[in-house]
Amino acid sequence: MELRVLQYFVAIAEEKSISKAAQKRHVTQPTLSRQIKELEEELGTQLFYRGSREIALTEDGHYLYSRALEILSLVDKTSSNLIEKGPVSGTVTIGAAEGRSLKSVFSVAKDVQTAYPSVQFNINSANADDILEKLNAGILDFGIVAKEVDKNIYDQLLLPTQEYWGVLLPKKHELANHSSLNWDDLAPYPILLPNQSESKTFFNQKLPNKIQIPATFNLIFNGSLMVEAGMGLAITWSDLVATDNKESPLTFIPLEGDLPPIQLSLIWKKHSQQSQAAKAFLKAIESIF
Repeated sequence: MELRVLQYFVAIAEEKSISKAAQKRHVTQPTLSRQIKELEEELGTQLFYRGSREIALTEDGHYLYSRALEILSLVDKTSSNLIEKGPVSGTVTIGAAEGRSLKSVFSVAKDVQTAYPSVQFNINSANADDILEKLNAGILDFGIVAKEVDKNIYDQLLLPTQEYWGVLLPKKHELANHSSLNWDDLAPYPILLPNQSESKTFFNQKLPNKIQIPATFNLIFNGSLMVEAGMGLAITWSDLVATDNKESPLTFIPLEGDLPPIQLSLIWKKHSQQSQAAKAFLKAIESIF
Protein backbone atom coordinates (compact mmCIF):
# COMPACT_ATOMS: atom_id res chain seq x y z
CA MET A 1 0.00 0.00 0.00
CA GLU A 2 1.64 3.23 -1.18
CA LEU A 3 1.24 6.61 0.51
CA ARG A 4 0.25 8.11 -2.84
CA VAL A 5 -2.65 5.66 -3.13
CA LEU A 6 -3.75 6.47 0.44
CA GLN A 7 -3.80 10.15 -0.53
CA TYR A 8 -5.98 9.29 -3.52
CA PHE A 9 -8.31 7.25 -1.32
CA VAL A 10 -8.66 10.09 1.23
CA ALA A 11 -9.36 12.60 -1.56
CA ILE A 12 -12.20 10.44 -2.93
CA ALA A 13 -13.64 9.88 0.56
CA GLU A 14 -13.68 13.63 1.22
CA GLU A 15 -14.87 14.77 -2.21
CA LYS A 16 -17.38 11.89 -2.61
CA SER A 17 -16.56 11.99 -6.28
CA ILE A 18 -13.79 10.41 -8.33
CA SER A 19 -13.81 13.27 -10.86
CA LYS A 20 -13.48 15.95 -8.15
CA ALA A 21 -10.80 13.93 -6.36
CA ALA A 22 -8.89 13.54 -9.63
CA GLN A 23 -8.92 17.32 -10.10
CA LYS A 24 -7.78 17.83 -6.50
CA ARG A 25 -4.87 15.37 -6.85
CA HIS A 26 -4.02 16.47 -10.43
CA VAL A 27 -4.39 13.02 -11.98
CA THR A 28 -6.73 11.66 -14.63
CA GLN A 29 -10.02 10.06 -13.61
CA PRO A 30 -9.18 6.66 -15.19
CA THR A 31 -5.85 6.60 -13.32
CA LEU A 32 -7.58 7.31 -10.03
CA SER A 33 -10.28 4.70 -10.65
CA ARG A 34 -7.66 2.09 -11.50
CA GLN A 35 -5.61 2.87 -8.37
CA ILE A 36 -8.63 2.49 -6.08
CA LYS A 37 -9.72 -0.72 -7.80
CA GLU A 38 -6.22 -2.15 -7.31
CA LEU A 39 -6.30 -1.04 -3.64
CA GLU A 40 -9.61 -2.84 -3.09
CA GLU A 41 -8.18 -5.96 -4.74
CA GLU A 42 -5.04 -5.74 -2.60
CA LEU A 43 -7.09 -5.46 0.60
CA GLY A 44 -9.75 -7.93 -0.50
CA THR A 45 -12.64 -5.66 0.40
CA GLN A 46 -14.95 -3.04 -1.10
CA LEU A 47 -14.13 0.47 0.11
CA PHE A 48 -16.86 2.50 -1.62
CA TYR A 49 -20.52 2.26 -2.52
CA ARG A 50 -20.70 3.75 -6.00
CA GLY A 51 -23.92 5.70 -6.64
CA SER A 52 -25.12 7.61 -9.69
CA ARG A 53 -24.37 11.04 -8.17
CA GLU A 54 -21.79 10.41 -5.47
CA ILE A 55 -19.92 7.60 -3.77
CA ALA A 56 -19.89 6.71 -0.06
CA LEU A 57 -17.59 4.75 2.20
CA THR A 58 -18.39 1.20 3.20
CA GLU A 59 -17.79 0.08 6.80
CA ASP A 60 -14.28 -1.09 5.84
CA GLY A 61 -13.83 2.17 3.94
CA HIS A 62 -14.59 4.20 7.07
CA TYR A 63 -12.04 2.15 9.01
CA LEU A 64 -9.36 2.67 6.36
CA TYR A 65 -10.20 6.39 6.13
CA SER A 66 -9.60 6.95 9.86
CA ARG A 67 -6.34 4.97 9.73
CA ALA A 68 -5.22 6.71 6.53
CA LEU A 69 -5.64 10.12 8.18
CA GLU A 70 -3.43 8.95 11.07
CA ILE A 71 -0.79 7.50 8.74
CA LEU A 72 -0.63 10.60 6.54
CA SER A 73 -0.54 12.85 9.61
CA LEU A 74 2.38 10.86 11.00
CA VAL A 75 4.23 11.08 7.68
CA ASP A 76 3.70 14.86 7.50
CA LYS A 77 4.84 15.26 11.11
CA THR A 78 7.97 13.18 10.54
CA SER A 79 8.85 15.05 7.36
CA SER A 80 8.32 18.41 9.04
CA ASN A 81 10.59 17.48 11.94
CA LEU A 82 13.37 16.35 9.59
CA ILE A 83 13.40 19.50 7.47
CA GLU A 84 16.02 21.84 8.88
CA LYS A 85 14.79 25.41 9.42
CA GLY A 86 17.37 26.45 11.98
CA PRO A 87 19.24 25.05 14.98
CA VAL A 88 15.99 23.74 16.52
CA SER A 89 12.85 23.40 14.39
CA GLY A 90 9.81 21.24 13.84
CA THR A 91 6.33 20.72 15.27
CA VAL A 92 5.53 19.60 18.81
CA THR A 93 2.18 17.81 18.90
CA ILE A 94 0.37 17.61 22.25
CA GLY A 95 -2.91 15.89 23.05
CA ALA A 96 -4.46 17.74 25.96
CA ALA A 97 -7.27 17.16 28.40
CA GLU A 98 -8.97 20.25 29.80
CA GLY A 99 -7.69 21.97 32.92
CA ARG A 100 -6.08 25.07 34.44
CA SER A 101 -2.65 23.42 34.37
CA LEU A 102 -2.58 23.88 30.60
CA LYS A 103 -1.88 27.57 31.07
CA SER A 104 1.51 26.80 32.62
CA VAL A 105 2.28 24.34 29.81
CA PHE A 106 1.42 26.93 27.16
CA SER A 107 3.61 29.46 28.96
CA VAL A 108 6.55 27.08 28.55
CA ALA A 109 5.59 26.59 24.89
CA LYS A 110 5.75 30.35 24.42
CA ASP A 111 9.23 30.44 25.98
CA VAL A 112 10.40 27.69 23.61
CA GLN A 113 9.06 29.59 20.60
CA THR A 114 10.80 32.75 21.78
CA ALA A 115 14.10 30.86 21.93
CA TYR A 116 13.45 28.89 18.72
CA PRO A 117 11.11 30.76 16.35
CA SER A 118 10.97 27.83 13.89
CA VAL A 119 9.24 25.58 16.45
CA GLN A 120 5.48 25.21 16.09
CA PHE A 121 2.96 23.66 18.49
CA ASN A 122 -0.06 21.61 17.48
CA ILE A 123 -2.54 21.22 20.38
CA ASN A 124 -5.27 18.58 20.06
CA SER A 125 -8.08 18.66 22.64
CA ALA A 126 -9.19 15.13 23.49
CA ASN A 127 -10.00 12.80 26.37
CA ALA A 128 -7.45 10.45 27.92
CA ASP A 129 -8.48 7.39 25.90
CA ASP A 130 -7.98 9.19 22.58
CA ILE A 131 -4.72 10.74 23.75
CA LEU A 132 -3.19 7.39 24.74
CA GLU A 133 -4.24 5.81 21.45
CA LYS A 134 -2.60 8.57 19.39
CA LEU A 135 0.46 8.67 21.65
CA ASN A 136 0.95 4.94 21.13
CA ALA A 137 0.54 5.37 17.37
CA GLY A 138 3.25 8.05 17.29
CA ILE A 139 0.87 10.79 16.18
CA LEU A 140 1.41 12.77 19.41
CA ASP A 141 4.71 13.71 21.03
CA PHE A 142 3.12 14.32 24.43
CA GLY A 143 -0.17 13.86 26.22
CA ILE A 144 -1.73 15.73 29.14
CA VAL A 145 -4.04 13.41 31.07
CA ALA A 146 -5.67 13.04 34.47
CA LYS A 147 -5.32 9.28 34.87
CA GLU A 148 -2.81 6.77 36.11
CA VAL A 149 -0.64 5.45 33.32
CA ASP A 150 1.65 2.43 33.03
CA LYS A 151 5.07 3.63 34.23
CA ASN A 152 6.68 0.86 32.20
CA ILE A 153 5.37 2.43 28.99
CA TYR A 154 5.26 6.17 29.74
CA ASP A 155 7.37 8.79 31.45
CA GLN A 156 5.27 11.18 33.51
CA LEU A 157 5.66 14.72 34.87
CA LEU A 158 3.06 16.02 37.34
CA LEU A 159 1.73 19.50 36.61
CA PRO A 160 1.32 21.96 39.48
CA THR A 161 -2.42 22.72 39.59
CA GLN A 162 -5.09 20.40 40.97
CA GLU A 163 -8.72 20.38 39.90
CA TYR A 164 -11.75 19.23 41.91
CA TRP A 165 -15.09 17.71 40.97
CA GLY A 166 -18.36 19.57 40.90
CA VAL A 167 -21.68 20.00 39.13
CA LEU A 168 -22.42 22.33 36.22
CA LEU A 169 -26.06 23.42 36.27
CA PRO A 170 -28.28 26.33 35.19
CA LYS A 171 -28.27 29.39 37.44
CA LYS A 172 -32.06 29.17 37.54
CA HIS A 173 -32.00 25.55 38.76
CA GLU A 174 -33.46 24.88 42.21
CA LEU A 175 -30.08 23.54 43.42
CA ALA A 176 -28.15 26.61 42.24
CA ASN A 177 -28.21 28.33 45.66
CA HIS A 178 -26.36 25.46 47.39
CA SER A 179 -22.74 25.97 48.46
CA SER A 180 -22.02 22.28 47.79
CA LEU A 181 -23.90 19.20 46.60
CA ASN A 182 -23.88 15.48 47.37
CA TRP A 183 -25.24 12.39 45.63
CA ASP A 184 -28.54 12.55 47.52
CA ASP A 185 -29.08 16.10 46.26
CA LEU A 186 -28.55 14.91 42.68
CA ALA A 187 -30.68 11.75 42.87
CA PRO A 188 -33.91 13.32 41.47
CA TYR A 189 -32.19 14.79 38.39
CA PRO A 190 -30.67 13.41 35.16
CA ILE A 191 -26.86 13.46 35.33
CA LEU A 192 -24.39 13.89 32.44
CA LEU A 193 -21.00 12.19 32.86
CA PRO A 194 -17.61 12.47 31.13
CA ASN A 195 -17.33 9.43 28.88
CA GLN A 196 -13.69 8.41 29.09
CA SER A 197 -13.26 4.89 30.43
CA GLU A 198 -11.61 5.72 33.75
CA SER A 199 -14.22 8.35 34.68
CA LYS A 200 -17.12 6.06 33.79
CA THR A 201 -15.66 3.24 35.89
CA PHE A 202 -15.07 5.62 38.80
CA PHE A 203 -18.56 7.10 38.79
CA ASN A 204 -20.29 3.77 38.21
CA GLN A 205 -18.84 2.76 41.58
CA LYS A 206 -19.87 6.01 43.26
CA LEU A 207 -23.30 6.80 41.83
CA PRO A 208 -26.42 5.40 43.51
CA ASN A 209 -28.42 3.11 41.21
CA LYS A 210 -31.38 5.47 41.29
CA ILE A 211 -29.51 8.26 39.47
CA GLN A 212 -30.48 8.60 35.80
CA ILE A 213 -27.67 9.07 33.22
CA PRO A 214 -29.26 10.06 29.88
CA ALA A 215 -26.02 11.06 28.10
CA THR A 216 -22.24 11.42 28.33
CA PHE A 217 -19.74 13.88 26.81
CA ASN A 218 -16.01 13.87 26.05
CA LEU A 219 -15.29 17.62 26.22
CA ILE A 220 -17.03 19.99 28.60
CA PHE A 221 -17.88 22.62 25.96
CA ASN A 222 -20.39 20.18 24.48
CA GLY A 223 -21.37 19.14 28.00
CA SER A 224 -22.18 22.74 28.88
CA LEU A 225 -24.41 23.07 25.81
CA MET A 226 -26.21 19.89 26.88
CA VAL A 227 -26.82 21.44 30.29
CA GLU A 228 -28.13 24.64 28.68
CA ALA A 229 -30.45 22.53 26.53
CA GLY A 230 -31.95 20.95 29.64
CA MET A 231 -30.58 17.41 29.12
CA GLY A 232 -29.24 17.20 32.68
CA LEU A 233 -26.64 18.38 35.20
CA ALA A 234 -22.99 17.75 34.22
CA ILE A 235 -20.32 16.29 36.50
CA THR A 236 -17.07 18.03 35.59
CA TRP A 237 -13.94 19.72 36.90
CA SER A 238 -13.63 23.15 38.44
CA ASP A 239 -13.00 26.24 36.31
CA LEU A 240 -13.42 24.56 32.92
CA VAL A 241 -16.48 26.68 32.09
CA ALA A 242 -16.61 30.40 32.80
CA THR A 243 -19.59 30.80 35.14
CA ASP A 244 -18.62 33.88 37.15
CA ASN A 245 -19.96 36.46 34.70
CA LYS A 246 -23.48 37.80 34.33
CA GLU A 247 -23.81 36.55 30.74
CA SER A 248 -23.27 32.89 31.64
CA PRO A 249 -26.51 30.95 32.20
CA LEU A 250 -24.63 28.28 34.18
CA THR A 251 -23.00 27.92 37.57
CA PHE A 252 -20.58 25.43 39.11
CA ILE A 253 -21.06 23.94 42.60
CA PRO A 254 -18.47 21.69 44.32
CA LEU A 255 -19.42 18.05 44.82
CA GLU A 256 -19.00 16.45 48.24
CA GLY A 257 -18.02 12.85 48.89
CA ASP A 258 -15.05 10.55 48.52
CA LEU A 259 -13.72 12.35 45.45
CA PRO A 260 -9.94 12.78 45.22
CA PRO A 261 -8.56 15.94 43.56
CA ILE A 262 -7.64 15.67 39.89
CA GLN A 263 -3.94 15.88 39.09
CA LEU A 264 -2.97 16.46 35.47
CA SER A 265 0.35 15.16 34.19
CA LEU A 266 2.43 15.43 31.03
CA ILE A 267 3.25 12.01 29.61
CA TRP A 268 5.35 10.69 26.73
CA LYS A 269 6.41 7.23 25.58
CA LYS A 270 9.58 5.82 27.10
CA HIS A 271 12.54 5.41 24.74
CA SER A 272 10.72 7.27 21.92
CA GLN A 273 12.78 9.01 19.25
CA GLN A 274 11.91 12.66 19.78
CA SER A 275 12.46 15.52 17.38
CA GLN A 276 14.68 18.49 18.17
CA ALA A 277 11.60 20.57 18.91
CA ALA A 278 10.12 17.96 21.27
CA LYS A 279 13.43 17.65 23.13
CA ALA A 280 13.67 21.43 23.53
CA PHE A 281 10.12 21.60 24.92
CA LEU A 282 10.71 18.70 27.33
CA LYS A 283 13.96 20.22 28.59
CA ALA A 284 12.22 23.54 29.19
CA ILE A 285 9.23 22.08 31.01
CA GLU A 286 11.36 19.75 33.16
CA SER A 287 13.45 22.72 34.29
CA ILE A 288 10.30 24.41 35.67
CA PHE A 289 8.26 21.49 37.06
